[in-house]
Order: sequence, then structure tokens, then C-alpha cells
Amino acid sequence: MKKETGMKLLLLLASLGLLLYLFFNLDFNTRTTSLNQAWETTAEMNQIKDERQERAETIELDIFFNEQQLIFDKQSQTYFYPIIGESENAANPKVSSQAHNGNDYRILFEGEGITKETVEQNRQHKILVYGDEWYQEFNLVVTTLPIFSIDLDDPFINKGIGDQDKDAMVTLYDTDSQATPSQRKIVSKAQVRYRGASSRIFPQKQIRVSLKIMSLGRNIRNNHLSLLNMREDDDWILYAPYNDPEKMRNTLSNNLWYDTMADNNRFAIKNGTQGRFVEVFINGDYWGIYTLMHPIDAKQLELEENEDPRKTDYYYRMISNHPIDYTQFDGSVKDNVILPVELRFPEENTDHKAKWDPGIRHSVLMRQFSEESQAYLYEQTDIGNQIDYWLFLTLTRAVDNYRKNRNYIAKYDGEQHVVLESPWDLDLTWGHNWSGEEELRAIFVDQVSQYTMFYPSFISSNVDQNNQEIIRMVVERYTELRQGGWSDEAMAQRLDEMIADIYGSGAIERNHDRWERSAYTGNPEPFKDYVLQRLQGMDQFIYEQIGGSE
Repeated sequence: MKKETGMKLLLLLASLGLLLYLFFNLDFNTRTTSLNQAWETTAEMNQIKDERQERAETIELDIFFNEQQLIFDKQSQTYFYPIIGESENAANPKVSSQAHNGNDYRILFEGEGITKETVEQNRQHKILVYGDEWYQEFNLVVTTLPIFSIDLDDPFINKGIGDQDKDAMVTLYDTDSQATPSQRKIVSKAQVRYRGASSRIFPQKQIRVSLKIMSLGRNIRNNHLSLLNMREDDDWILYAPYNDPEKMRNTLSNNLWYDTMADNNRFAIKNGTQGRFVEVFINGDYWGIYTLMHPIDAKQLELEENEDPRKTDYYYRMISNHPIDYTQFDGSVKDNVILPVELRFPEENTDHKAKWDPGIRHSVLMRQFSEESQAYLYEQTDIGNQIDYWLFLTLTRAVDNYRKNRNYIAKYDGEQHVVLESPWDLDLTWGHNWSGEEELRAIFVDQVSQYTMFYPSFISSNVDQNNQEIIRMVVERYTELRQGGWSDEAMAQRLDEMIADIYGSGAIERNHDRWERSAYTGNPEPFKDYVLQRLQGMDQFIYEQIGGSE
């Protein structure tokens, strides 16, 4: 009995010892206050520094606002606070800090508070951490944009993302005040790699992110999550607008198509993609403005594979301007890429020439006006989708989508393939034009009033032939759009929201500091005016030049 009592006493003492250890080694160097109580003037902070020496060894400090750990950019020694909404609690968060290599310190912030103006101006607040004899300075940035952080599993070996998949942990901090606690911070395993073709010449790379999760059986499987209120998926793209001065063109165009046109087809599928702006960190380094978006894939398009290749759904993408004589095209049964065509579905190579037939027939008939092409237009395309695609590319001046960056989705309806089209890679839009002589491979061409027929297109050839039925359908659809998502008011609101994201968050300046040679402008208003003027010119083009009437 005495032995048992002694053991209990030893266990009690050990537990007390552990508690004391945790108290003195973890809690003792934790500081908690409110941000409003931690603001100080520059003069007061300078006085503190004058009385101390700058610390030689960097203090390792975790800072939390409202119990959310701030992201730390090692290169600039800057903490990032993704602020949620405009509430008093967001502007005056509870501040706590945890030092890993010091336990006698205080922390102050330079300034008078967080305001809309300080965020928009990218005003960086100094953070002063100090003890009795030393001090160290950091910076604080407040952003209204979500933050997407990528940390490679072994950053000492994996010094950067490459062309092959690398294991990582990704964390998304959502700044939407309507987001639930579980949506506000999402953490997942992932595999990441660079993606893109011509964009690889730029230092700010495009990134593919595949979300992963470990099952109870220790197997890695895909992790389907909804990010930033977009669709639930495991496959995501981080698009970098390096050569775009306002950082908006690709996202504006994709979202415009997605919101106003993508599901206007006989299958009612969302034939497009959407995106949300984020600021990206890779291994603790700031990488600037990106758009988080999902690819257009077989899941979204509801594609099905059939044992008979003549009845399988197919998904093609035109990936280059490589010339090809479609009338002589005999394809290949061994590959899924024959320039300029890439077969994206089925993913497994189908050893049958029939896999090329729907896409090639569509391309051939699009380039002619004949009884066969007219029958095909009415029977094996969706005329509404064809009109939408033509109107969209005409309005946006998508100069890089005439021959390439076009998706053809061939869905088998039980009797024949019906082909839908959708756009992809829309950075060269809204006056942004290709320039092989420029470092950024693009130049702004201010030709607001330039409206020309978009070729190749079934709609253009029918307008050329004065097909009054098609012209009437074009005018009716355009009028419908102008009364809805393409109205001046709707477009102005869309642009204002995007300007608030990019410029109101201060991110445009941070991105420019990070990538000094990237395209940049500090004033988005000329771009907004350009887009709205394009709509005015489009009215004249449709109602007068095409032959309709207001």
C-alpha cells in the first residue's frame, strides 16, 4: 500500500514539474494585448531604439491577430495580416506573440491604427520588438486579399517549385467576412509544379496545385475542397499576371464568360472557369498577386467515355498557331497531341483514329460556308454557344484566340457529337496585344473603336453571307446581355470590385516591389474607361455595322 502511495506521489510531482516547465518555457515568453494598446509614435519608438543596441541574432517570433498566426516574409522581414472585413474587431485585433529564442521582450507597432487608407496605400507599419538592452525591427502589412501559402515538405532539398510534382503543405487564409471558421483557414497536403508554355519565360511562374489527403489506411488520395467559394475540387491553378499592368485582364475575361455565358448551352454545363485574386507565399517568401482558379476539366463538363470511340465524349484544345491542312489531316492513333491540337479527354490514349474526327470536322466546316457547314451548324453545334463565343471574343479583342487557346467540347447526345466552344488563356485581351520585340511579349494598343469580324467562326461566315436569321439571333442575344451582365452598370461594378481587390488592398504596389520588371501601372482608371468604351463601340458594331437596329 505504501509502495502504491509512493508511486502516486511521484506521478503527481512529475505532472507538477511538467506543468511548471510548460509555464516557464512556453507561457512566460508569450505576450497578449490589443493592437490599439500597442500603437506608438515614431518618436517614441526611436527613443526606445536610441537607448538600446540592435539585436545581433534575429528573434524568432510568431505573431497572432485574433488567434490567427500572421504570415512572415523572410526576405523583407514583414508580417502579413489578411484582415477580415471592416469590423472594429478586425481593425483592433487581440495581439499575442510567442518567441522561440527569447523570453524577455515587449512589442510595439508604429502608427495610429488600421484604416482603409493605410491598407490602400500599402502603408507598412514598423514593429519594434525589444528587451532591456536590445531591439529588433520588423514590418507589418495589412491586406484585404486572401493569402495562399505553399511550403515544400523539405525546403532545404526542394529549394523551389519545379517542373515535376513536389510534396507540400498549402494554407489558404480567406478574408471574406461571410466565410465560416472552417473556410477561413484551410490547410491541406498538396503536390505542386510549374505549368504554362510561353509564360515560363517570366520569373513569376504559373503553378499547378493538386490537393491531397492521407486516408486512414495511410494512402494518399485527392482532397476535394471548395476554395474561396468556388467549386469543390482537388485540382487548382495559380495564374500569375506578370505581363499585365493592371493584373486583371485574364481574370476579368474568364469571370465575365463564366458568369454570363458559360452555361448558355443545350447541356446546361458550366463550360468555363472562374478565379479569385490572392497573394502567394512560397517557402516563406512573398511571390505577389496571383489568381486562384480551377481548370476546365472532364468533371465540370460531365464528359463520359464509351467503349465505342465513335460514341465517346471528347475535349480538344488548340494549343498553338501551328499551320495545318485540316482537309489532309489523318491524325495519329499513338499520340494525344498533334500540333496544333491537344486531345485532353479521354486522358488515356484511345488507339483509334475516331478520336480526332469530331474536333477536326468542326475545324474544317468552320472555315467554309456550304450546305454541309450550315447543316452542321444547326444540328451539331449549339448556335447560342457559337454566338456567345463570337460576341465575347469580339468585345474583349482576344487577339491570341483566333487560332489557338480555343476549347472544343464534343459531347455525344445519343446519336451524334455536338460541339461546344469556350475560351482559354485570356491575357491578351482588352487592348493587350502580342509583341515579340518587347521584354514582356505584350504591348497595350489603344484602339477602342476597332471592331472587326472574328475568324474563323460559323457566325462570321453567316454574317458575311447576310444570313438574316443568324443576324437576328446575334442582335437579340447581344441586347439580352447588354440588359444584364454586360450593361454599363454591371460592368462598372465588376471592374470596381476588381480594382478594390488589386489596388484597394495595396497588393499592386507590393507586387511591383517584388517584381520590378513586371508590367505595372498605379492608375487603373484608364483601363476601366477602355472596357466601358469597348461596350459603346460594340453597340455601334452590332446595331449598325452588323445590320440590326436599336
